[in-house]
Amino acid sequence: MTDQEMFLGLARWNYWDGKPLPNLVSRKEVGFLKTYLDGNLVEIVKGPRRSGKTSIVKLLYKELVKDFNPLSFFFVNLEDVSLVQEKNLGVKS
Repeated sequence: MTDQEMFLGLARWNYWDGKPLPNLVSRKEVGFLKTYLDGNLVEIVKGPRRSGKTSIVKLLYKELVKDFNPLSFFFVNLEDVSLVQEKNLGVKS
């Protein structure tokens, strides 16, 4: 997979080009997550399948892009079959 193909794959999942975010119901967890963003650690949102993790992160993103460049963020859907083509993802077997 070329760099350009990888970028196009990432662009499909992101909101860099002004593509509107879906309408989502506000959740209190977004405010809770914002309290952890002052540090320099990676934050992980985990939970069971179909519990709203992606929705919560997109709501948080919607809040953050008010103050930051949208190109500072990106989403990666690790279930995207186009990523299967990439053989060298930095994971050693």
